[in-house]
Amino acid sequence: MRPVLTVFWSKINVRFFGHIGLVTATILSMACAPSAPRPESNNPIPPQIHGFDGLLPDVEKVVLENGMRVLVLPRPGIPTVSFVMQYGIGGIHERPGETGVAHLLEHMLFKGSEAIGTTDVAAERVLLDMIDELHEDVVAAHESGNLAEIEKLEDEINRLEDQAREFVVANEFDRILSQAGARGLNATTTSESTIYFVELPANRAELFFALEADRMANPVFREFYSERDVVMEERRMRVDASPRGTLYERHLSTAFRVHPYGQPVVGLMEDLRTLGRRDVERYYQDYYGPNNAVLAVVGNVEADDVTAWARHYLGPIPERLDPPSVESLEPKQTEERRVIIEWDAEPALRIGWHVPEATHDDAAAIAMLSVILTGGRTSRLHRRLVTDEQIAASVFSSTGPGNRFPQLFQV
Repeated sequence: MRPVLTVFWSKINVRFFGHIGLVTATILSMACAPSAPRPESNNPIPPQIHGFDGLLPDVEKVVLENGMRVLVLPRPGIPTVSFVMQYGIGGIHERPGETGVAHLLEHMLFKGSEAIGTTDVAAERVLLDMIDELHEDVVAAHESGNLAEIEKLEDEINRLEDQAREFVVANEFDRILSQAGARGLNATTTSESTIYFVELPANRAELFFALEADRMANPVFREFYSERDVVMEERRMRVDASPRGTLYERHLSTAFRVHPYGQPVVGLMEDLRTLGRRDVERYYQDYYGPNNAVLAVVGNVEADDVTAWARHYLGPIPERLDPPSVESLEPKQTEERRVIIEWDAEPALRIGWHVPEATHDDAAAIAMLSVILTGGRTSRLHRRLVTDEQIAASVFSSTGPGNRFPQLFQV
């Protein structure tokens, strides 16, 4: 087994040695898109979730005519209902030159719809279309290196965005939910999926379906270019200006030279600069449909009510394309890979080994290995490196960056 990436940084230089040689489950993950091909099994439940036998019989599954899967776990006696909407589309499904589009779309779906977040959607759309045309001119100017033209065009985009902002009702989507007593409204994008979640009082559960159907069917990507700047700043802070962020990104790109696990979910800066609203809208139109979504509902709610609401609000939304298949499997690594990163930072080391996907029969053993090695103060590596030898401030391990394909066990 060849290690893939060892990474080490020191106060004066961050050394990134590469090693790569040759997990968790929730109710939601059981209904997500199928994993990479693996040997047939008579047991439909992945081995790592056998411990949930007492829970599974209570979960009711409904598949709408448009392909959307709905999972319901009633929990009477509590005052709330939790919702998780997961789309089986993420960083590994992005086309070359469009890294970061899934994460940027996640941000945009909080901007409202044709009915929410605007005082005049028709007038707003006229300005948004004008901005899109100017953005295409900016991309062309970048290709020719015409810096003066770029500055002129970006000033005009900013002026038109200010005009469009006059029609925007800021944060209206969030406000509607907050006034209904919502908590924990958030979202996250991973290599393989994009997940939206919120918790509502049980007597306001139907509101979720109305709002979620609206933004699945009728979103408007307003304030796009200013939000793209927010994402670019997020990348600067978390990756470009962060030794740990840089280390992690380089670790994955060295480990996965062919498979898209090697590309960052936040996106490459050169791609983010040229992503336009139409690029994100096309990605949404292609893949953000009910047939690519799984909704999990847990709380004080009747399964029949959830099914009725799902069919009424989400059922009429048409199917979209299936996510593009990931055909590029990572070739077998035959020798150690090392990367050295120089940075004025405390020393750090990252080592990874190639391991199977999370649905493989060995996944439970790998998860247990992680607990034994770094699961708390009494774990093997913590006790030796942090407590006894005192050569490390902390130590952790994990698998990633995804679950569906062969991944990394990282220390």
